[in-house]
Formats: sequence, structure tokens, C-alpha cells
Amino acid sequence: MRLIAITAVLLLGSCSTPDAPKTIAPAELDTVDEPTIRGRIRRVHSNQSCDTSHGYLPYILFEKKQPRVNQWHLLTGVVGVGTTTKTPKPMTAFWVVGHKLLETPLEHFAAPGCQLLVQPTTIVFAGQTAPAPNDRIGAWSKGTTAFLLIRPAPATLGHSIYVQLGVVEPGHNMAGIIASAFSVQLEIGT
Repeated sequence: MRLIAITAVLLLGSCSTPDAPKTIAPAELDTVDEPTIRGRIRRVHSNQSCDTSHGYLPYILFEKKQPRVNQWHLLTGVVGVGTTTKTPKPMTAFWVVGHKLLETPLEHFAAPGCQLLVQPTTIVFAGQTAPAPNDRIGAWSKGTTAFLLIRPAPATLGHSIYVQLGVVEPGHNMAGIIASAFSVQLEIGT
């Protein structure tokens, strides 16, 4: 709306006087492209976490910047050392990505204490390479760290994307998985 008003002033001003055309001050230009919908990122905690008696618990680190349409956003997954002094080892990680929250106990699936916090739209296993430039999502791992890059599509504007980290850990429980105790909510802005 402000851009239309500025354009009208420029057109009317240049028609009424033969003087030099009017210009827009740099401060006015900076305000034209401000985001109309602000994105935000936050943790959504579970009421319990996976059994950590074996010493490992997946944890998600994230950038504090606003998630925006068509811009890459990085999430980093690490396995923290819990109750024992084990040294973290290279992991096989996966990311559960969806558009709705869910709190389903995984003890019925042989993972006591673990909660599935995201209704899966997709499950992305962390491979060995970063995503291609035209991809919308990609995951890879390096040693004890897993990475997830998300580039939200325009259709997600004003909506949320939820992400939870899981790690394949044979022998930890019968299912052989550990899930993070919280998910991350990305509210997508412009």
C-alpha cells in the first residue's frame, strides 16, 4: 500500500512540475520489503523423554533467525552424553517432519519412555551429502552430528513445520531407536 502511495506521489509530482523528478529517501525504501508475516522458531517439549540409562539423548540445536519462505533454515542434531561417561559415536540419524503435533508413546513399539511428537509427513534419513540447490529438504550427517536443511515452500506461509530428531541405536531398547525429548516448531514467515 505504501509503495502505491509513493508511486502516485512520484507520478503526480513529475506531471505537475517540469523540475527534476522526485526521489524516494533510502529510509523509505528499506521499509517497503519488510516481512508481512513474521516467522518464529521454538521448542515443543514432551512430558517425558526416552530412557537415557545407556547414556545418549538426541538434542536439536537451531538458528535463532526467523524461518522464511524460500530461505534455507538449518537444524543441527547432536547426541548428548547423559547418565554415563560414554564418548558419543557416529550416529545414524533420522528426522521426522510434519505439519501437526502428536504425542504418541512409543512404548507400544518397544521404545519405553520415548514419545513421537510430530505426525510424520516424511521421515528423512541423514545421508552423507547435503541437499541439491533445488531441493526443499535435505539431511546429512558427519560423525556425531546430523544436519537438516529446510527451505519452506510458499504454500507453508503462515503455517508451521514440526521436526523431531531420532537416532538408530541398536540395543538401547527393543525398537533400537531414541527420540529427542522435544520437537522444533518452525512458523513460516515472509
